[in-house]
Amino acid sequence: ELVSEERLEDGTPVFDAVFVGKGDSFVRYVKADAVEDIIFEGLYYRQGEKIVGKGVGKKTKVENIPVIHETENEITHASIMTTEYCPNSCGYCSILKRKERFSSDRVIEALSKVALGTKILSLEFIDSAPLRKEDIGYYDKILRSLWEQKIPTSVHGYIDPQVFVGDKNIKEFALFCNRYFSSGFFIGRDCVDADVAEKIGRRYGETIDGKKVVRTRTQEDLDNERKAIIRLIGLFNSPYYRMPESRMKISYILTPFDTYESQFKMLEEAQLLQEMTGEKCKVE
Repeated sequence: ELVSEERLEDGTPVFDAVFVGKGDSFVRYVKADAVEDIIFEGLYYRQGEKIVGKGVGKKTKVENIPVIHETENEITHASIMTTEYCPNSCGYCSILKRKERFSSDRVIEALSKVALGTKILSLEFIDSAPLRKEDIGYYDKILRSLWEQKIPTSVHGYIDPQVFVGDKNIKEFALFCNRYFSSGFFIGRDCVDADVAEKIGRRYGETIDGKKVVRTRTQEDLDNERKAIIRLIGLFNSPYYRMPESRMKISYILTPFDTYESQFKMLEEAQLLQEMTGEKCKVE
């Protein structure tokens, strides 16, 4: 249980041990042969009436990047997390605020092994905030390498709608999707009302002049996201887009702070977007 040592002190009997920080303390605990082997930083446990432990765990060293995959009818479906990070710092999210990333060369090596002999690699990036404009070169290098190895790849994953807000951004994003046969996205719309965004902490983090800036999304931000999603669906349904079929899933969060008006606006938007389903792009 990755919580603070205070959970041991409150007398909660369900917890035998607590692991604080990165996961190496938990890995060492699992591998330990005897109780005397489990005294290390990051692990806290009861010893009679005392709480024993100190420090925080370190980042676990990963020799091989885990890729969840299965092959069916010569199509390999694979999921990989290359980057554990999100700069948005949303109030309802527990994702890391500092970047932990595998090098692109290691990711390419891992995916190349998984895709060996397959006809198509259906690849899902389960990263928390992929394809942001400052990171798109990282993903481009990975996918370009797979294409150079003649591994046909279809890409899908989660997307923050702010990634493709703005004329330049949506063109670059659509070009990227078209180049790598992106077969679908899970778009985290989350909310449509600025008052709700402020209360739940729906934020956006970006780098301006080398400095990280995090701000709550304004109504203008949210309205621009709506316009960008509508435009993106249109692009996916157009002859310009090469995928014969793609799927777009759009998620919303229903919160205790939503009013009748905000719920109505959310449902109205969801219905509008779903009705934009075309022959090439299915919207859910």
